[in-house]
Amino acid sequence: MSPILTTLATLVLMGVPSDSECKLQDLTQIGKTNQGGYQIQYQSGVGNGCRIYRVRNSPGGVLSPVKWEDDNEIFLNVDLSACNQANKSCTWVESIKLSEDKIHRMNSQLSYGVNKDEFKEKITAYRSKPPETEVAERPRPLITILRGTVMRQNNEPLSFNIGVKSEIGDIKGNGVKYTFEVLGKDFNQYQIQVSGTENKEKNGLGILWEIPADKSLNQKLNIEPVKVSRETKYSVNSDFNRYKIQRSLLLSIVEGEKKLVSTSAPAYVELKN
Repeated sequence: MSPILTTLATLVLMGVPSDSECKLQDLTQIGKTNQGGYQIQYQSGVGNGCRIYRVRNSPGGVLSPVKWEDDNEIFLNVDLSACNQANKSCTWVESIKLSEDKIHRMNSQLSYGVNKDEFKEKITAYRSKPPETEVAERPRPLITILRGTVMRQNNEPLSFNIGVKSEIGDIKGNGVKYTFEVLGKDFNQYQIQVSGTENKEKNGLGILWEIPADKSLNQKLNIEPVKVSRETKYSVNSDFNRYKIQRSLLLSIVEGEKKLVSTSAPAYVELKN
């Protein structure tokens, strides 16, 4: 087993059930872009019910806007900060996804440069193959993690390690529970945001998960903003009992209105007639 695979062999989410542990079984070779002077490195991995996507700059690399995606989801959307030539390596920005989806190895698209579409490359990655039936009986929680380092708008580095989880509320399949959590050694404080809520601080940090929240939750979060840090987490319940998986939802770390880093974060949502 390679040193990288050994290092990443077990990724444990703090504060969530042990069955949400991701044990990686394989990683693609680290690739590197070769257009426009950008030196972006990328890699994906697969485990039992989990996937990882990671991008980083190379020593001497310039500010590098990058978006990695396939037809169904965005793996990472981020502006990689410049990396000092003297560094031996640069920090990875990663998304980790746990679900019951089948996983296969296929082409994906890496776009980068101006507006994140100046250059495009087809690269091999481990991808999700959504099931024909959207929701299984008592399905596994859907978990998404973002971690790494990006630059804030004041050019100060921001290290982050956050996760969200969507799960069926009880053993009878009633309701859905959404959880926001700050993980690892991340001591930053974030305001919780869902679709329809605003960040109350002009340049405040937020965890924005674009789940379709009801009016009462939007009002609550707009009137009484909730913040989470390493010592706390926040959960909210919805009481519907017919649900589907919505895969187009984004999870972002925001600063004011600016998205610093994003990834797709599917969730169970209400299935309407």
